[in-house]
Amino acid sequence: INMVTEVTLSLSLAFLPAAAGNMQRAPRDPAEPLLTGFLGWRIVIVTVLMTTASLLMFRWELAAGNSLATARAAAVNMIVVGEIAYLLNCRDLERNILSLAGIFGNKPAWLGIAIVIVMQLAFTYLPWLQVWFGTGDVSLASWGRIAAGGLFILIAVEAEKWLVARWRAARSA
Repeated sequence: INMVTEVTLSLSLAFLPAAAGNMQRAPRDPAEPLLTGFLGWRIVIVTVLMTTASLLMFRWELAAGNSLATARAAAVNMIVVGEIAYLLNCRDLERNILSLAGIFGNKPAWLGIAIVIVMQLAFTYLPWLQVWFGTGDVSLASWGRIAAGGLFILIAVEAEKWLVARWRAARSA
């Protein structure tokens, strides 16, 4: 997953336009570590969300009577869709992106997403890749659950941004 999707999706962040009001923010303290408590918190939250969604998808597929190979493919696709959702969240790490401009404002990100989707469809449906990775076909209903999981991750991170902003505002008041 990391060799393909993370590289492809992360590269699109290099072309992300600066967030609105970015130049009005105070500069980062040079003594501040790159991995702050806030970023550590965000890493934990996103990791828990993506891991939980992937494990739930895996268990759902098995409980539905699908093969281990299909459950594996659904779980991997859930992780990838979670990564796509978080890429969209990363347009601005502190402000809400739930608008047309927020979601669709980064064309390079959508190019990266399109490339990853094509690769995931190949991973999921090409017979020789299924043999190589031990995966199976994912049903349309499973794709619906995977998309819903990605949407949940997107909204959960946006809710966390809102809560953190409220907490910071209350703390500074």
